[in-house]
Amino acid sequence: MLPPTPLSNPMPTVTVIIPTIGRPGYIADTVRSVLAQDYQRLKLLISDNAPAVPTAEVLFQQQVDDARIRIITRSVRLPFSAHMNACLQAADGDLVMILSDDDQLSNGYISEQVALFAANSNVTVGFGQQVVVTEHDTGLLPARVATQPARIFDGDAFLQGTLSWTLQSNVMTYISLFARRTDLLAIGGFKAYPDGSHADNFIVWQLALRGRVAVGAHCMLYRVYASSHGLSTPFAALLAATRAYTRDCAAALRADIKCTGAPAREMLRRLRLNNLRMLLGRLRTVYSGRMSKPALVSAAISSLLYALTPTRWM
Repeated sequence: MLPPTPLSNPMPTVTVIIPTIGRPGYIADTVRSVLAQDYQRLKLLISDNAPAVPTAEVLFQQQVDDARIRIITRSVRLPFSAHMNACLQAADGDLVMILSDDDQLSNGYISEQVALFAANSNVTVGFGQQVVVTEHDTGLLPARVATQPARIFDGDAFLQGTLSWTLQSNVMTYISLFARRTDLLAIGGFKAYPDGSHADNFIVWQLALRGRVAVGAHCMLYRVYASSHGLSTPFAALLAATRAYTRDCAAALRADIKCTGAPAREMLRRLRLNNLRMLLGRLRTVYSGRMSKPALVSAAISSLLYALTPTRWM
């Protein structure tokens, strides 16, 4: 694995990337929460992925105007991972954060992440705590700070701890990742998994194996509802992405000199079990109203076969 890239500036430029497909009911508040941050060297890149309602029009109507905002409007909709990689190529900050177009940041989120990266040169990826909000929470929501202090983890320990459920952190989605742009480009950006499922998970897997993980105290307000991208993926695409993600994690472990042999095989076993829990949970809570009973049974069997089939190690 390549070593993490050191920060060249103690006050680096941070670009917050908001990829959007047009959520006029939320994006103005998302943008306001970024513009309200207390960090000065801040840019905001909005990538409009061929939406029905242009973001520039939404922001104009809601009187959101700031010189730090740059909007790229795409005439043809890109697949999830291709869109994310196009955003990384277009960004110009030393550090970048990916923020969904319906989430928000508490004030101080970005300055805390910058401080964690600046104080720990081997930190390769960071997150804040995450608080779930619903589709009915509107407006610029009040800033919240979690009770857990900021913490730094060795990358291997972070992966092992999250897989074994021994590491307790309020991080529910990795799409909110904070990282050096050069590191993201060095690992090849986002993998082209079906419907983009697990692409952010594998980014974190790769970055964690390169260094350390920072989990801050400030919060991202994470919006969850039925039509969220991750909950609207067809099950066949989710299962295919899960299989590909597991194979790629195995390959990354084979290339890692710090975590080999039995510990690495145990990480893969736990990865499969956690993914099985996720797949069966989605079948119960998300797909039960979309699929027939025979299709649900078939999907459950396919999920079990995935979990019981060892990933090739050597």
